[in-house]
Amino acid sequence: MLVEEILINYVKCSVCPYAAYGGVYVSFALFWMWLIKGQRPDQWDVIGVVIILIGNGIIVFSPHK
Repeated sequence: MLVEEILINYVKCSVCPYAAYGGVYVSFALFWMWLIKGQRPDQWDVIGVVIILIGNGIIVFSPHK
């Protein structure tokens, strides 16, 4: 997995890959629900995913010691 490879080898935070994986998992779960089950996400689903991805960006790309 390309995303996993990038996070493990280039991000200098030990928990960042797990945080990023969680956000990607939730995003793909909603996409899967829409694609396979035909149930379109509502506005609250989309808002939740946006909040999660913003949080992931803060965790992954913030400066760590």
